[in-house]
Amino acid sequence: APITAERLCVLIDKITTQTISTSNAKVALEKMWQEKRSADEVIKELGLEQINDDSQLDNIVAEIIKNNPEQVKQYLAGKEKVFAYFIGQAMKASKGKANPKQLSELFKANLKKQS
Repeated sequence: APITAERLCVLIDKITTQTISTSNAKVALEKMWQEKRSADEVIKELGLEQINDDSQLDNIVAEIIKNNPEQVKQYLAGKEKVFAYFIGQAMKASKGKANPKQLSELFKANLKKQS
């Protein structure tokens, strides 16, 4: 097999520690398989690491809330489906690198402050 057990363990560890998302892990695994390279090499080359820094994510969240007052009003009025819009905008702003779980928590906290 083109991927050793040790290399696969490293990739699994990257998922467990939330260094990369599961979707990015699939991309990394495919590249590791094709090119017989380590997870670290592939993740670095493709820029697959997640953004887990609260301050960096908080800036993205604050900017999206600031730039979307109509969606904030809708959400605060009970239209919870708008929440997915916020997450989508944040993922777009972070080029898909933001940790979605952290984004969700930060949006909930920041939107709560708006009410």
